[in-house]
Amino acid sequence: MEFKFLYGASVQGIQNFIFETSKLSEITGASELVEKICTTFFRDCIGENLFKKENLIIGAAGNIKYVFESEAECQRLVSSFPKIIMNKAPGITISQAVVKFEKANPDKSEINTLENRLKIQRNRSVSRHGLGLMISERSRKTGKAGIDWKKKESEIIDFSQQQKEDHKRDAKYNLLDKILGNDNNLKESNYPNDIKDMLKDTPGYNWVAVVHADGNNLGKVLLNMSEKLEPKDIKKAFSEFSILLEKATTNAASMAYYEVVHDKFKYKLPIRPVIIGGDDLTVIIRGDLALPFTTSFLNYFEEETRKEFKDFCQKYPKIKDLENGLTACAGIAYIKSNYPFYYGVNLCEELCKYSKKIAKNLANENVPSCLTFHKVHSSFFNNYEDVIEEELSAKSVQFNYGPYFLHKQQNYATVKELNGWVKTIKLKDAPKAPLRNWVGELQVNKERAHQQLERIKQINSKKFIEELSLENPFTKRMIDNKGERKEKDFTPIFDVLTIATIQTK
Repeated sequence: MEFKFLYGASVQGIQNFIFETSKLSEITGASELVEKICTTFFRDCIGENLFKKENLIIGAAGNIKYVFESEAECQRLVSSFPKIIMNKAPGITISQAVVKFEKANPDKSEINTLENRLKIQRNRSVSRHGLGLMISERSRKTGKAGIDWKKKESEIIDFSQQQKEDHKRDAKYNLLDKILGNDNNLKESNYPNDIKDMLKDTPGYNWVAVVHADGNNLGKVLLNMSEKLEPKDIKKAFSEFSILLEKATTNAASMAYYEVVHDKFKYKLPIRPVIIGGDDLTVIIRGDLALPFTTSFLNYFEEETRKEFKDFCQKYPKIKDLENGLTACAGIAYIKSNYPFYYGVNLCEELCKYSKKIAKNLANENVPSCLTFHKVHSSFFNNYEDVIEEELSAKSVQFNYGPYFLHKQQNYATVKELNGWVKTIKLKDAPKAPLRNWVGELQVNKERAHQQLERIKQINSKKFIEELSLENPFTKRMIDNKGERKEKDFTPIFDVLTIATIQTK
């Protein structure tokens, strides 16, 4: 039997590349370039006549797995693909690995070997592309060597900016079509070209959100598939799984858009998808729409994966883990429209990781869907753990009440409960200002804060006391504090006031 070659590639530096500047047209152009790496560019590099769709195992979300039947074709791609991508998308790097096998299809040992080799390759440093001579004029936005003059905006742009601008028009249709679908009746004039365009329906409003959502336990699912599937089924099953997951994620994003966003604007579309692929979703969206959109997406993601994998589980009965679909966690970073988007993206990813960490502690096997949000108050962001310690903690009280779950979990609130609290605090006679003062006093003097709370309960109606749970506004949770387990009080009031401020409409 002739040898075959299992090829794998991992795309790195995606977020840095996309959010190198805060200009929306460049962000969308960059996301379109990333979208094409695992699809159009990969197929073109192999060759239209040589590419075989049935040999593609995975080709989405920055991951590629493909079976080559010819060693020469595999060698040609390995030597040329990274160079092609680095020329089209400077700042993106490609890690590659190949495993040689002689069976009809790769088995779990070959797939595991490929993953281990990719991990090794990802840890190897790569020379930066396009550094330029020191004498070169630099782009004011990226600091890289300029190659052209953008007359309309009187600025020098580097090669990566030029490439992003060249692909921004494709992004208007390819990425947006994923959420707008067949019911797209928007005109060219409805598409935002700048972040501030997304706020044109809300004069004086300046909050946008970066949302990142990611599926739970996908690595375990893939490992389980490679271990339980028959060798003859592995290649086909992985390919089908990748297609179904992409479809479920896209459908969930589209359904969330039509449920939450579609009727909430008049002039400019208040949302821009940045990444929709595999189990990943990253969007920029007007602040007041972020929480309902994210909640809707998480709900539909569960429903759509359950629906899409129903026949898949019947076809491959050993993979019963997928019968109930997948869950996902999300992070929402609320930022001002002029805040550096790079920090916003880092924050929403940190928030998503925090959601996953808490959710996995509650149920490691069936991780529940949840979300965490944070409204940026400072000009610099390091990591969310530091934010908790510096901004969201008092001596015995913490104000980061999330994550908020789709379904009830012990000692944690649901998104539905959060929305109920926000609806109450936005009522005309609600004690909004007194509660804000109470939160501030908690950070200074808990006894004085207790007196303030008693006063709030005396002068406000029973309705507000009950609906805002002010009789006991604290939940006790155990936390890790510098290696020690410690009990602390958590209150949702800070989060409630934050969302009420964001959702001013």
